[in-house]
Amino acid sequence: MEYEGYNVVDCNQFSPNPSQFWDISKRRYHRELCQDYICLDTETSWNWDFENPIGWVYQWCFSFQGNLVCGRTMTEMVTALTKIIEVNNINDERRINIFVHNFSYDYEYIKEHIKEALNDRFHNLAVAKHKIISSDINGLLFKCTYRLTGKGLDAWSKELGTKHRKLVDTVDYDEIHYQDVDLTETDWKYMWNDVIVLDEALVIQMEIHNDDLRSLPLTVTGYVRREARRHFMEDPQNRVQFLKTALSYEQYLMCKFEFSGGITHGNRFLAGKIVAVGEEVRIGKTKTMVYRINHRDFASHYPSQQRCYKAPCSKFIPYWNEWCKTEPPTVEELLKMRNDKCLLVAIEIENMELRDRGITLPYAQACKFQEGKQGKIKTTEDNGRLLKMEGKSIVVVNEIDLYWLYKQYKFDYSIVKVEMADKGAFPKWLIDTVDEFFYGKTSKKVLEKALEAEGFNEDTLEWIENHRDLMISKGNLNGVYGMSATDPVREAFEEDDNGEWTKQVHTREEAEELLRRYYDNRNSFMSYQLGCWTTANARNELMEFVELIGYDHFLYADTDSIFYITDDEIEAKIEARNKEFRDIDDANGYYIEYEGKRTYYNQFELEKEEITRFKFLHAKCYAYDLANDEMKVTIAGVSKHGRNKNSRVKELGSLENLKSGTKFVDCGGTRIAYVHHKPDTTYVNGHLIEYGSSAIIMETDKTLKCGIELCEADLRWEVDDAI
Repeated sequence: MEYEGYNVVDCNQFSPNPSQFWDISKRRYHRELCQDYICLDTETSWNWDFENPIGWVYQWCFSFQGNLVCGRTMTEMVTALTKIIEVNNINDERRINIFVHNFSYDYEYIKEHIKEALNDRFHNLAVAKHKIISSDINGLLFKCTYRLTGKGLDAWSKELGTKHRKLVDTVDYDEIHYQDVDLTETDWKYMWNDVIVLDEALVIQMEIHNDDLRSLPLTVTGYVRREARRHFMEDPQNRVQFLKTALSYEQYLMCKFEFSGGITHGNRFLAGKIVAVGEEVRIGKTKTMVYRINHRDFASHYPSQQRCYKAPCSKFIPYWNEWCKTEPPTVEELLKMRNDKCLLVAIEIENMELRDRGITLPYAQACKFQEGKQGKIKTTEDNGRLLKMEGKSIVVVNEIDLYWLYKQYKFDYSIVKVEMADKGAFPKWLIDTVDEFFYGKTSKKVLEKALEAEGFNEDTLEWIENHRDLMISKGNLNGVYGMSATDPVREAFEEDDNGEWTKQVHTREEAEELLRRYYDNRNSFMSYQLGCWTTANARNELMEFVELIGYDHFLYADTDSIFYITDDEIEAKIEARNKEFRDIDDANGYYIEYEGKRTYYNQFELEKEEITRFKFLHAKCYAYDLANDEMKVTIAGVSKHGRNKNSRVKELGSLENLKSGTKFVDCGGTRIAYVHHKPDTTYVNGHLIEYGSSAIIMETDKTLKCGIELCEADLRWEVDDAI
C-alpha cells in the first residue's frame, strides 16, 4: 500500500536495492558512505510494575529508498536492518546513516538487540550519561537529530514548514500496548507521520544549509562552528594568533576553575513573599514603596559581550607565584590593572563576610569555595550564594570576579598565583561571525513585522520561510557562545556491558595530551579563555545594572534579565545608561544597520507587560500577575503543559500557592528509570512480550520548597541590622 507518496512495506516483505556510495576516504583510512539513509522511530510501552519494570518496543518504522518499513518487535527490526547490511555490505568501512529524533531514548530499547545480532558493541559520542550525540556499530551510524536542532520534532517541522506534521495527542501513553495486539489505522498513521516528518525536515535542513550527508554536522553548534571557522580561515594570521595565545595546562586549569555561567538569584529578604504594586515592602534596613514592577532583558547578551567588551588578546604569562622573590601583589594593586590586563588569580581567602548585609545579590558562589576549601569551612548561604564563610578556601578568579568579591566582601587573603595577559577586543573573525548572525536576526525580524503588516501569517509560505530563517539566525547567534565555551579537554562518558555509565576522569598526562592535540589540530580555532571572559563580562554587566537600580529595589535576576521595583527616577537612569551604550556603539560600530535603521548591541530592553504582583521561592522558581489578569509561571522541573490537558499556570492557581509544600501532579514532570536487560521474552498480562533494556518514563510529582534554608541564628545574622 501507499501512504503520502511512500510505499508501506511489512518488514517480512522488505527487499532493499543496492545503494550508491560516496568515497570519503582520508589519508589514514578507507571509508565509504551510503548515499541513501534511514529515518527511524519507535513506539514503546511498559508493564507499569514499579517494582519490576519491563519496557519494550511494540511498534517501529523506518524510511529507506522511498519505503516505510514497519514491524512490531525488535527481532523484526534487526532482520530488516540486516537485509540493508547484507545487500550493501555495510561494515566499518562502508557506512550508512540512521537518523533518530531523541536517539538517547530509542537507544536504550534497541541497543541490546542490535549488539546481540551483530556481535559487536556501540561506540558512543556522548555529552553526559545517557545523552548521546551519535553512535556507531559495525557501520550503522546512528545520529540524533534533536542534537542537530535543539528542538522537538513538532517544533522543528513547524519552523521548517514541512508538508506533513506530527499527529499530536493521537497515542494514549498511559495504556499498555502489546506486541501481539493489532494496531489501528490511526496508530500506524501516527508512526508513519513521525518518520515522514523527520525525513522531510532533514531534507529541508540540508537544503537550507547547502549540505548533504557528507557535510551535515552532528549538532546545532556545528553550523556556528563551520561559519566561524570560515571567517577564521580568511586570514592566515588568525592561526598564528591562536597558537600564540595557547594555554599551558596550568593556565587551562585556572580558566576551568574560574569559569562560571550567568547569575540566577532572587532578593533573599523577599523570598516567599508577594511583592505587589501599591504596597510597601521591607528589604533589610529599607522600606520601599512599590510604585511599579518592571522586567527588562539584555538584547543578545552574550553576543554583546563578545562584540562590545574585551578579553585576553595575548598569551598569559606568569606575573607572580610563590617562587618569586618579591612580595605578592595586593588585591588593590591587581585591580588597578583590570582595565588593561586580564588576570587569572589563585587566591586563598579566609573568614569572608558581606561588607553590607543589605546587598541582596551576593556575587560569590558557595560551590566554588566548597570545592577549594582548605580543611573544614563553615558557610552561611543564600540559595547557593555566600553571605559568610569561616575558614580558608583557595579559589581562582579573573579580574572581574576579583573586583566584585573585593567590592562586596571583607576577608583576609593570600595571593597564591597570578597569570596576566593583555586585554583587547575579541578576535575580528569572531566579531565578524557575531555581526553576520546579528544582521540575519535583525533583518528577518524587520521583515516579519512587514509581512504581518501586509496580512501574511504563519499559514503563508512567505511568513513561514522568513520565520524559519529568523529562528536559524537567532539559534546561530546564541550558539556562538556555546561554541566559545566548549572545553578543549572534553570529558568522555562510556557505557559498560551492563548499561552502567561512567565519566572518564583524565589523568594529568591524558589531559595534557588532549590539550596538545587540540592546539595541533588544524581544525581548532577557538580559544577557551574567550568563553570564560564572555560570561564574566555578562555577570559584570548584570551586577552593574542591579547596583544602578539599587539593591533595595532588586527582586530577581536570571542571566540576562532582571525583575525590579521601579519609579521614574530609576527608569531615567536606565535609559541614560542605554543612551551611553548607544553613543559608544555609534562611535565604535557596535551596531547593525538595516534599511537605514540601526539596531544596537548591549541594550537593556523593557518587556511590554504590566506586572502587578511578583513572587519567587528560589532560583528558577517564580511567578507574576499581569494587569490583564494573566499569570506567568516559571518553575524548573514543572512542565509548561502537563497531563489531563492541564498547565502549570492553571495547576498553580495563584501566587499565594507558590509556597513550600505546593504539589504539582499533572505538571510535575517525569523521570526516567533506566533498566538493563539482555534480550528475552516474558508474559505480561497474558501477552508474550519480547523485551530488552529500556528507558521507562515515569510520571512524577513536584513539591515546591523554599530556597532560604538558614538556621535561626543565621537568619538573625542576616537581618539583625534591620531589627
